[in-house]
Amino acid sequence: MGDAALASELESMNFDMSAFYAMYLRNIEDNQTPEGGVPEVVPYKKSDSPDAAWSTAYPTIAWMAWQYYSAIPAFQDRYPSLKKYMDFLKNKYASTGLKSMFTQWGDWCQPPQKSHRDSEELGHMTSSASYLHDINSMADIATALGFPDDAAAFKALQ
Repeated sequence: MGDAALASELESMNFDMSAFYAMYLRNIEDNQTPEGGVPEVVPYKKSDSPDAAWSTAYPTIAWMAWQYYSAIPAFQDRYPSLKKYMDFLKNKYASTGLKSMFTQWGDWCQPPQKSHRDSEELGHMTSSASYLHDINSMADIATALGFPDDAAAFKALQ
């Protein structure tokens, strides 16, 4: 899902992705675990988020759908699931902190490393940046949907 998040703005600027995004967001929600994690590939099977840099597609594409298409039903219907995903990330963050945020792949285009440790640190950094990006996206989503208390709670996580 990582590539889907990265390409979502480019796709939205060049194609009408509204129906696809509505379906894709539903697929993500359908594959969400009870704890709130989403898999690295959708559609797939229910599995935990192995890397925040990949699962960032969920809030990123939801926010993109709102910005480009005002896709209110697809957007509003996913809000509880998006909050559940953010609770999942918040719990991961609480157990590791930003410096050691969970990661499996990190950035697949990262610069060469001198050691295995450098590679791990870059992966954690990419996942931490994705988590912070998701917090901002969710604050914007909550504001757009008229949930000021939720928006304030997301902003407080920054």
